[in-house]
Amino acid sequence: MSDCLSIAEPLHNEKFDYENTFYHREPRLDIMDESSGASESYDFIVSSEVFEHVPPPAQLAFNNLFRLLKPRGFAVFSVPWIPEGHTKEHFPLLHDWGIAKLRSGPVLVNRKADGELQIIENNLIFHGGPGETLEMRVYTRGDLEEHFRTAGFQDIEVADFETSLEYGICWLPWSRGFVVRKSHRTEPLISAQEREAARAAALLRQAES
Repeated sequence: MSDCLSIAEPLHNEKFDYENTFYHREPRLDIMDESSGASESYDFIVSSEVFEHVPPPAQLAFNNLFRLLKPRGFAVFSVPWIPEGHTKEHFPLLHDWGIAKLRSGPVLVNRKADGELQIIENNLIFHGGPGETLEMRVYTRGDLEEHFRTAGFQDIEVADFETSLEYGICWLPWSRGFVVRKSHRTEPLISAQEREAARAAALLRQAES
């Protein structure tokens, strides 16, 4: 899923039927689009530093990650996250939005669901690449695990990397990735109505914070 060359090349050169995908060019995959990509078609998916950029509601991306995997398939997943608290949504009221590139710099233009127009130009954080790499949120571990469970994942593991200061390797909590596996069940553990209620409650909490 938009893997960098240091990930894509070794996987492509090994014994895998590996295909990198992109949001802006072919082969294209939009993780927010429920019709993008064939359901239950992947043995594994690598998603490295992607989900912090998807627009709200982020749960839709987690649901689609679950949908794309074969039964017993797994995802190797990393995003910036902090150990405690709740996810900080930078723009919880995004509805009809885009990045305007002015001579003075990029601005976020958003028309909220109620029709009010927003122009946001301060504290926009881009992670390189085109404007769509705008940072939308900073997750917490607990909320990430809840997103996975809501999507249907039961086997959720934080990678247990060893720190080796002798070689200059120091794993901080937020730099540890997740490995999540889809069980033989193919349906989410909760109903669509329950997922929607949870999503609405989460957006309300984010808007109030």
